[in-house]
Amino acid sequence: MIAPTLSHEAAASSIDAAHIEPITRAEVDSLALEEWKRLLAFLETLDADDWNQATMCTAWNVRDMVAHQAGAYAAYASFKEFRRQYLNIPPKGRLPEDVINEIQIADRQHKTNAELISEIQQHGARTIANRHRVPFFLRAITLPRSDGTKLNIGYLLDVIYARDTWMHRSDLARATHREMKLTREHDGRIVELVMRDVNELLAPKLGSDSLVIELTGIAGNTWRIGDSHASHGMTPRGTIQMDALDFNVYASGRFTFEQARPKAIITGERTFVENALKQISILY
Repeated sequence: MIAPTLSHEAAASSIDAAHIEPITRAEVDSLALEEWKRLLAFLETLDADDWNQATMCTAWNVRDMVAHQAGAYAAYASFKEFRRQYLNIPPKGRLPEDVINEIQIADRQHKTNAELISEIQQHGARTIANRHRVPFFLRAITLPRSDGTKLNIGYLLDVIYARDTWMHRSDLARATHREMKLTREHDGRIVELVMRDVNELLAPKLGSDSLVIELTGIAGNTWRIGDSHASHGMTPRGTIQMDALDFNVYASGRFTFEQARPKAIITGERTFVENALKQISILY
């Protein structure tokens, strides 16, 4: 059976992901503040049973995940706390982020659920302001990661921290069977920045080829992934259609490829598109 091909209309209506604008300095605070407020609003809806529910981060239940968020917001509230959490040499074979997460959760074992929410409320605005104040020479530092990639500190501060809270809000909504509040302006922009990263990851691997990723739902859109110069005027070799939240669950590593594949509708050259999908893994 020949796979259906991507229509010229779908290709023509897609947004070139290579041209997605990077986050602006004004957006950094507005996205982070809005996400912090949405997390707090969501946490206020939880009842006693919700806090023990398992999450897609399989080592954590809801309470652990909220404790992690409380610790993450506390980390930038003062340099003393930042130094205590971050300036440790991890044991051989351990990832720094895993050690930091363990510290954040262990520190809060004695706190009540209400106290965890209060801590996020207390530190959020100050933390976001302090992250904004980190000077340019520290922002310019790039650190090697265990997977062979590199992480720029400015990018971590401006994009990843807000994305991390957004993704954990999604985790919490799934774990407690609640709807996640989504708007095109806020959540759509966060997903757009994810797709900017997806394009930066895949474009060098696709050569002169391209594909279309159509993410459905309020936060979704349709993007063309690949070298925009090489693929100009050429029909993409296939398309991936997927729910926007499911796609982010997969791109963050919470779904395996085998779990994600049934949730994706693939058209065009199936093998090519599946191989591209297998390579999508970005930082959250």
